[in-house]
Amino acid sequence: MMDGILDWLKGLFGDSAQEAVDTLQGTAQEQGQQVTEEAQGYAEQAQDAAGGLGDQAQDAYGEAAGGLQDQAQEYTDQAQSAGESVQDVAQDPTAAAEDAFRNGTEGER
Repeated sequence: MMDGILDWLKGLFGDSAQEAVDTLQGTAQEQGQQVTEEAQGYAEQAQDAAGGLGDQAQDAYGEAAGGLQDQAQEYTDQAQSAGESVQDVAQDPTAAAEDAFRNGTEGER
């Protein structure tokens, strides 16, 4: 049916009708291609932004976890040191008292 209409328009206006139709079709195709390219560009920008946010979240999590691990290690070291002191006192209370007395008097000099 469309071909019949185009043929009828050609009969009325000659080849200029076909040229007008071709121009309109070309323009429509160009516009469609441009819109598609713009949409792809926006989609890529959105993906980049989402990836950047994911990286930032992962970095923040890593820093927080690292800080907690450092604190846990510090507490473990302190507990171990305190445990060793208690063990020294339990094994030889007299020597521990003498060491404490010596350390206290040496600090006063």
